Amino acid sequence: MEFTAQIDALQVSRYEIDGNKGASIMALGEKLESENLAGKEVIKYACPYDLFSQLGASLPARLDCVMAISQAGGNKGKVVVKSAKLAVAQK
Repeated sequence: MEFTAQIDALQVSRYEIDGNKGASIMALGEKLESENLAGKEVIKYACPYDLFSQLGASLPARLDCVMAISQAGGNKGKVVVKSAKLAVAQK
């Protein structure tokens, strides 16, 4: 199931381990309200390896993303960024 969303991306990182390539985007989430937490949540999304070179110099920035829910360990779902581009400012 794919959907679109905007995220406020802070950084993108990539890795290559034993021939397996991957990357992740760190983004700001919602403001946290708790007696033990202050500030905004930081969310890590998996993404394609090539997004590092595509976005790296532009971050931090707001991104328009195509995202999907995929299966993660423990029979849980996780949100994955399939593609992203810089968001166009609204006038």
